[in-house]
Amino acid sequence: MSIFSNDKEINSMCNQMVASRRWQAIRHGKHFVLRHLSKNAAKSIIVPGTPGDLRAFANFRRDYCRYIREYLIQRGVVRPEN
Repeated sequence: MSIFSNDKEINSMCNQMVASRRWQAIRHGKHFVLRHLSKNAAKSIIVPGTPGDLRAFANFRRDYCRYIREYLIQRGVVRPEN
């Protein structure tokens, strides 16, 4: 188990993502970046190391869900809303 963030919920989610072997954690300066290990993946998710906001986990989860939705639309699995 690695320490990606001081927030226990963000840290737990990041460890689960890396354990699934579909994500890779890379250190960029002061933050970790989670990169999706897929052929067509183009974006990364930045992990807040020391979040100062009470909604940090909700914002991180929102960014993750947006990325997954965008990725599934790109792959043709989900149709975009009109």
